Amino acid sequence: MQPLISVIVPIYKVEQYLSECVDSILQQSYENLEVILVDDGSPDSCPEICDRYAVTDNRIKVIHKPNGGLSDARNTGLKAATGEYILFIDSDDYWIDKNAIKKLIEKLVNSRTRSFQCDLVFFGRTTFSSNKIFEQSADYANKININDKTHSLEVLLRDADFIPSACQKLIRRSLLIENSLFFKSGLLSEDYDWSLQLYSLIKSFTAVNENFYGYRKREGSITQSFSPKHADDILYILEKWTKRLETDSLLNEVAESYYGFLAYIYCCSLGSIALMPNKMQGEYRSKYKKYRGLLKYDLNPKVAKVKKLYSLLGYNLTVRALGYYINHRSKNN
Repeated sequence: MQPLISVIVPIYKVEQYLSECVDSILQQSYENLEVILVDDGSPDSCPEICDRYAVTDNRIKVIHKPNGGLSDARNTGLKAATGEYILFIDSDDYWIDKNAIKKLIEKLVNSRTRSFQCDLVFFGRTTFSSNKIFEQSADYANKININDKTHSLEVLLRDADFIPSACQKLIRRSLLIENSLFFKSGLLSEDYDWSLQLYSLIKSFTAVNENFYGYRKREGSITQSFSPKHADDILYILEKWTKRLETDSLLNEVAESYYGFLAYIYCCSLGSIALMPNKMQGEYRSKYKKYRGLLKYDLNPKVAKVKKLYSLLGYNLTVRALGYYINHRSKNN
Protein backbone atom coordinates (compact mmCIF):
# COMPACT_ATOMS: atom_id res chain seq x y z
CA MET A 1 0.00 0.00 0.00
CA GLN A 2 1.46 3.35 -1.10
CA PRO A 3 -1.27 5.96 -0.43
CA LEU A 4 -0.75 9.49 -1.66
CA ILE A 5 0.04 11.77 1.28
CA SER A 6 -0.68 15.50 1.00
CA VAL A 7 1.71 17.67 3.01
CA ILE A 8 0.30 21.16 3.55
CA VAL A 9 2.69 24.03 4.34
CA PRO A 10 1.20 27.47 5.15
CA ILE A 11 3.85 30.13 4.50
CA TYR A 12 4.23 33.69 5.75
CA LYS A 13 7.44 35.68 6.43
CA VAL A 14 9.71 32.69 7.01
CA GLU A 15 12.35 33.14 4.31
CA GLN A 16 15.06 32.26 6.84
CA TYR A 17 13.55 28.85 7.58
CA LEU A 18 11.55 27.85 4.51
CA SER A 19 14.22 25.89 2.64
CA GLU A 20 15.01 23.72 5.66
CA CYS A 21 11.30 22.97 6.03
CA VAL A 22 10.68 22.07 2.38
CA ASP A 23 13.93 20.09 2.06
CA SER A 24 12.98 17.99 5.07
CA ILE A 25 9.78 17.00 3.23
CA LEU A 26 11.34 16.35 -0.17
CA GLN A 27 14.09 14.25 1.39
CA GLN A 28 11.63 11.82 2.95
CA SER A 29 12.25 8.20 1.97
CA TYR A 30 8.51 7.84 1.36
CA GLU A 31 8.11 9.46 -2.05
CA ASN A 32 4.39 9.28 -2.89
CA LEU A 33 3.80 12.82 -1.71
CA GLU A 34 1.85 15.86 -2.81
CA VAL A 35 3.50 18.93 -1.27
CA ILE A 36 1.21 21.97 -1.19
CA LEU A 37 3.03 25.23 -0.48
CA VAL A 38 0.48 27.92 0.39
CA ASP A 39 2.05 31.38 0.09
CA ASP A 40 -0.23 33.42 2.33
CA GLY A 41 0.65 36.78 0.78
CA SER A 42 4.15 36.69 2.24
CA PRO A 43 5.89 40.08 1.71
CA ASP A 44 9.44 38.66 1.70
CA SER A 45 11.17 36.28 -0.73
CA CYS A 46 9.01 33.27 0.21
CA PRO A 47 6.86 33.42 -2.97
CA GLU A 48 9.97 33.22 -5.17
CA ILE A 49 11.44 30.40 -3.06
CA CYS A 50 8.20 28.44 -3.48
CA ASP A 51 8.20 28.91 -7.25
CA ARG A 52 11.83 27.77 -7.51
CA TYR A 53 11.01 24.58 -5.63
CA ALA A 54 8.04 23.88 -7.93
CA VAL A 55 10.38 23.90 -10.93
CA THR A 56 12.68 21.31 -9.37
CA ASP A 57 10.10 18.76 -8.15
CA ASN A 58 6.78 17.92 -9.82
CA ARG A 59 5.29 16.79 -6.50
CA ILE A 60 5.07 20.42 -5.43
CA LYS A 61 2.00 22.57 -5.91
CA VAL A 62 2.27 26.28 -5.13
CA ILE A 63 -0.73 28.41 -4.25
CA HIS A 64 -0.29 32.18 -4.01
CA LYS A 65 -3.10 33.95 -2.15
CA PRO A 66 -3.74 37.22 -0.29
CA ASN A 67 -2.86 37.14 3.39
CA GLY A 68 -5.61 35.55 5.44
CA GLY A 69 -3.79 34.04 8.41
CA LEU A 70 -2.66 30.56 9.35
CA SER A 71 -6.12 28.98 9.51
CA ASP A 72 -7.11 30.33 6.10
CA ALA A 73 -3.84 29.12 4.54
CA ARG A 74 -4.29 25.64 5.99
CA ASN A 75 -7.88 25.52 4.75
CA THR A 76 -6.78 26.57 1.27
CA GLY A 77 -4.23 23.76 1.19
CA LEU A 78 -6.73 21.22 2.50
CA LYS A 79 -9.29 22.12 -0.18
CA ALA A 80 -6.63 21.68 -2.87
CA ALA A 81 -5.29 18.38 -1.52
CA THR A 82 -5.99 15.07 -3.26
CA GLY A 83 -4.08 12.64 -1.02
CA GLU A 84 -5.70 9.87 0.99
CA TYR A 85 -4.09 11.24 4.15
CA ILE A 86 -3.05 14.74 5.25
CA LEU A 87 -0.05 16.10 7.11
CA PHE A 88 0.36 19.73 8.19
CA ILE A 89 3.73 21.32 8.84
CA ASP A 90 4.36 24.94 9.77
CA SER A 91 6.91 26.58 7.53
CA ASP A 92 9.39 27.45 10.28
CA ASP A 93 9.47 23.82 11.46
CA TYR A 94 10.84 20.67 9.83
CA TRP A 95 10.87 16.87 9.81
CA ILE A 96 13.73 15.42 11.86
CA ASP A 97 13.68 11.84 10.58
CA LYS A 98 13.95 11.11 6.84
CA ASN A 99 11.95 7.93 7.39
CA ALA A 100 9.19 9.65 9.39
CA ILE A 101 6.38 9.41 6.83
CA LYS A 102 7.41 5.87 5.90
CA LYS A 103 7.11 4.82 9.54
CA LEU A 104 3.71 6.51 9.85
CA ILE A 105 2.42 4.65 6.79
CA GLU A 106 3.77 1.37 8.16
CA LYS A 107 1.87 2.00 11.39
CA LEU A 108 -1.23 2.85 9.40
CA VAL A 109 -1.01 -0.35 7.35
CA ASN A 110 -0.38 -2.51 10.40
CA SER A 111 -3.45 -1.03 12.09
CA ARG A 112 -5.81 -1.82 9.25
CA THR A 113 -8.05 -4.87 8.95
CA ARG A 114 -10.54 -5.89 6.29
CA SER A 115 -13.34 -3.98 8.02
CA PHE A 116 -11.36 -1.32 9.81
CA GLN A 117 -9.67 1.89 8.69
CA CYS A 118 -7.63 4.01 11.09
CA ASP A 119 -8.55 7.69 10.99
CA LEU A 120 -5.52 9.18 12.69
CA VAL A 121 -1.91 8.46 13.62
CA PHE A 122 -0.14 10.90 15.88
CA PHE A 123 3.48 11.27 16.97
CA GLY A 124 5.81 13.31 19.18
CA ARG A 125 8.00 16.31 18.59
CA THR A 126 11.26 17.85 19.68
CA THR A 127 11.16 21.55 20.57
CA PHE A 128 14.16 23.70 19.74
CA SER A 129 14.40 27.06 21.51
CA SER A 130 17.26 29.53 21.51
CA ASN A 131 19.23 27.69 24.17
CA LYS A 132 17.44 24.44 24.97
CA ILE A 133 16.09 21.27 23.39
CA PHE A 134 12.95 19.63 24.78
CA GLU A 135 12.14 16.03 23.91
CA GLN A 136 8.48 15.04 24.04
CA SER A 137 8.84 11.47 25.28
CA ALA A 138 5.82 9.26 25.85
CA ASP A 139 4.76 5.67 25.30
CA TYR A 140 1.83 6.75 23.16
CA ALA A 141 1.29 3.48 21.33
CA ASN A 142 0.85 1.37 24.47
CA LYS A 143 -1.55 3.91 25.98
CA ILE A 144 -3.92 3.78 23.03
CA ASN A 145 -6.44 1.01 22.52
CA ILE A 146 -7.33 1.39 18.87
CA ASN A 147 -10.80 -0.02 19.55
CA ASP A 148 -11.53 2.14 22.61
CA LYS A 149 -11.29 5.85 21.82
CA THR A 150 -12.91 6.98 25.07
CA HIS A 151 -10.49 5.17 27.37
CA SER A 152 -7.51 6.16 25.22
CA LEU A 153 -8.35 9.87 25.41
CA GLU A 154 -8.72 9.62 29.19
CA VAL A 155 -5.34 7.93 29.57
CA LEU A 156 -3.54 10.43 27.32
CA LEU A 157 -5.01 13.36 29.18
CA ARG A 158 -4.30 11.84 32.58
CA ASP A 159 -0.66 11.27 31.65
CA ALA A 160 -0.28 14.73 30.03
CA ASP A 161 0.28 13.14 26.62
CA PHE A 162 -2.76 14.56 24.81
CA ILE A 163 -1.59 16.29 21.62
CA PRO A 164 -3.69 19.20 20.29
CA SER A 165 -1.27 20.28 17.53
CA ALA A 166 -2.49 19.75 13.96
CA CYS A 167 1.14 19.29 12.92
CA GLN A 168 1.55 16.05 14.89
CA LYS A 169 -1.16 14.08 13.14
CA LEU A 170 -1.53 12.00 9.99
CA ILE A 171 -5.25 12.31 9.22
CA ARG A 172 -7.59 10.63 6.76
CA ARG A 173 -8.54 13.41 4.34
CA SER A 174 -12.08 12.17 3.64
CA LEU A 175 -12.88 12.49 7.36
CA LEU A 176 -12.00 16.19 7.22
CA ILE A 177 -13.71 16.96 3.92
CA GLU A 178 -16.91 15.00 4.52
CA ASN A 179 -17.39 16.72 7.87
CA SER A 180 -16.24 20.16 6.66
CA LEU A 181 -13.63 20.12 9.39
CA PHE A 182 -11.67 23.26 8.61
CA PHE A 183 -9.83 25.69 10.87
CA LYS A 184 -11.81 28.72 12.03
CA SER A 185 -10.32 31.71 10.24
CA GLY A 186 -8.95 34.45 12.46
CA LEU A 187 -8.94 32.28 15.58
CA LEU A 188 -5.72 32.10 17.59
CA SER A 189 -5.08 28.76 19.35
CA GLU A 190 -7.04 27.29 16.45
CA ASP A 191 -5.52 23.84 17.03
CA TYR A 192 -7.39 23.53 20.34
CA ASP A 193 -10.79 24.07 18.74
CA TRP A 194 -9.98 22.00 15.67
CA SER A 195 -8.61 19.05 17.65
CA LEU A 196 -11.68 18.94 19.90
CA GLN A 197 -13.83 18.69 16.77
CA LEU A 198 -11.51 16.10 15.24
CA TYR A 199 -11.55 13.81 18.27
CA SER A 200 -15.36 13.94 18.32
CA LEU A 201 -15.42 12.56 14.77
CA ILE A 202 -12.73 9.90 14.64
CA LYS A 203 -13.68 6.31 15.30
CA SER A 204 -10.14 5.10 15.89
CA PHE A 205 -6.61 6.36 16.26
CA THR A 206 -3.12 5.13 17.02
CA ALA A 207 0.37 6.54 17.51
CA VAL A 208 4.08 6.14 16.87
CA ASN A 209 6.44 6.61 19.81
CA GLU A 210 8.93 8.80 17.97
CA ASN A 211 9.60 12.54 17.80
CA PHE A 212 9.42 13.09 14.07
CA TYR A 213 8.51 16.76 14.18
CA GLY A 214 11.02 19.52 14.82
CA TYR A 215 9.21 22.48 16.38
CA ARG A 216 11.11 25.76 16.37
CA LYS A 217 10.19 27.97 19.31
CA ARG A 218 11.20 31.45 18.24
CA GLU A 219 10.62 35.02 19.34
CA GLY A 220 7.80 36.77 17.53
CA SER A 221 5.99 33.63 16.36
CA ILE A 222 2.22 33.43 16.82
CA THR A 223 2.50 30.86 19.59
CA GLN A 224 4.89 33.01 21.64
CA SER A 225 2.53 35.85 22.44
CA PHE A 226 -0.58 36.31 24.55
CA SER A 227 -2.69 39.32 23.67
CA PRO A 228 -6.27 40.40 24.40
CA LYS A 229 -7.19 38.78 21.08
CA HIS A 230 -5.57 35.55 22.24
CA ALA A 231 -7.41 35.72 25.57
CA ASP A 232 -10.73 36.39 23.84
CA ASP A 233 -10.22 33.41 21.54
CA ILE A 234 -9.49 31.09 24.46
CA LEU A 235 -12.70 32.32 26.10
CA TYR A 236 -14.55 31.66 22.83
CA ILE A 237 -13.29 28.05 22.82
CA LEU A 238 -14.20 27.51 26.48
CA GLU A 239 -17.69 28.92 25.97
CA LYS A 240 -18.32 27.03 22.74
CA TRP A 241 -17.31 23.65 24.07
CA THR A 242 -18.80 23.88 27.56
CA LYS A 243 -22.15 24.73 25.93
CA ARG A 244 -21.81 21.93 23.40
CA LEU A 245 -20.98 19.40 26.10
CA GLU A 246 -24.11 20.43 27.97
CA THR A 247 -26.39 19.97 24.95
CA ASP A 248 -24.82 17.39 22.60
CA SER A 249 -25.72 13.86 23.70
CA LEU A 250 -23.35 12.41 21.10
CA LEU A 251 -20.45 13.64 23.23
CA ASN A 252 -21.61 11.89 26.39
CA GLU A 253 -19.04 9.12 26.05
CA VAL A 254 -16.09 11.48 25.91
CA ALA A 255 -17.50 14.33 28.01
CA GLU A 256 -15.20 13.72 30.98
CA SER A 257 -12.11 13.80 28.76
CA TYR A 258 -13.34 16.90 26.95
CA TYR A 259 -13.96 18.75 30.20
CA GLY A 260 -10.49 17.64 31.30
CA PHE A 261 -8.94 19.07 28.15
CA LEU A 262 -10.86 22.34 28.53
CA ALA A 263 -9.51 22.51 32.08
CA TYR A 264 -6.01 22.06 30.67
CA ILE A 265 -6.54 24.91 28.18
CA TYR A 266 -7.91 27.06 30.99
CA CYS A 267 -4.90 26.45 33.22
CA CYS A 268 -2.42 27.07 30.40
CA SER A 269 -4.00 30.47 29.73
CA LEU A 270 -4.85 31.63 33.24
CA GLY A 271 -1.38 32.80 34.22
CA SER A 272 -0.97 34.73 30.99
CA ILE A 273 -3.55 37.24 32.23
CA ALA A 274 -0.94 38.50 34.70
CA LEU A 275 1.37 39.32 31.78
CA MET A 276 -1.15 41.61 30.11
CA PRO A 277 -1.16 45.41 30.66
CA ASN A 278 -2.38 46.29 34.16
CA LYS A 279 -5.46 48.13 32.92
CA MET A 280 -6.69 44.94 31.19
CA GLN A 281 -5.94 42.42 33.91
CA GLY A 282 -9.04 43.10 36.01
CA GLU A 283 -11.37 42.70 33.03
CA TYR A 284 -9.86 39.37 31.95
CA ARG A 285 -9.53 38.00 35.48
CA SER A 286 -13.28 38.53 35.77
CA LYS A 287 -14.01 36.86 32.43
CA TYR A 288 -11.81 33.83 33.16
CA LYS A 289 -13.16 33.43 36.69
CA LYS A 290 -16.44 32.25 35.16
CA TYR A 291 -14.73 28.99 34.13
CA ARG A 292 -12.91 28.17 37.36
CA GLY A 293 -15.35 25.28 37.86
CA LEU A 294 -13.38 23.40 35.19
CA LEU A 295 -10.65 22.80 37.78
CA LYS A 296 -12.68 19.91 39.20
CA TYR A 297 -11.85 17.97 36.02
CA ASP A 298 -8.27 17.42 37.14
CA LEU A 299 -7.36 14.51 34.86
CA ASN A 300 -4.25 16.32 33.71
CA PRO A 301 -1.35 16.74 36.20
CA LYS A 302 -1.06 20.46 35.39
CA VAL A 303 -4.74 20.97 36.22
CA ALA A 304 -4.34 19.06 39.49
CA LYS A 305 -1.50 21.38 40.53
CA VAL A 306 -3.44 24.53 39.67
CA LYS A 307 -6.48 23.18 41.51
CA LYS A 308 -4.35 22.68 44.62
CA LEU A 309 -2.85 26.15 44.26
CA TYR A 310 -6.33 27.63 43.90
CA SER A 311 -7.50 25.90 47.09
CA LEU A 312 -4.56 27.41 48.98
CA LEU A 313 -4.35 30.92 47.49
CA GLY A 314 -7.72 31.71 45.98
CA TYR A 315 -8.34 32.94 42.44
CA ASN A 316 -6.47 36.26 42.18
CA LEU A 317 -3.28 35.06 43.87
CA THR A 318 -3.32 31.92 41.74
CA VAL A 319 -3.40 34.05 38.58
CA ARG A 320 -0.45 36.09 39.87
CA ALA A 321 1.53 33.00 40.87
CA LEU A 322 0.98 31.37 37.49
CA GLY A 323 1.99 34.60 35.75
CA TYR A 324 5.22 34.67 37.74
CA TYR A 325 5.88 31.05 36.79
CA ILE A 326 5.28 31.67 33.07
CA ASN A 327 7.52 34.75 33.09
CA HIS A 328 10.30 32.90 34.92
CA ARG A 329 10.09 29.90 32.60
CA SER A 330 10.17 32.03 29.43
CA LYS A 331 13.32 33.81 30.62
CA ASN A 332 15.06 30.48 31.14
CA ASN A 333 14.01 28.81 27.91
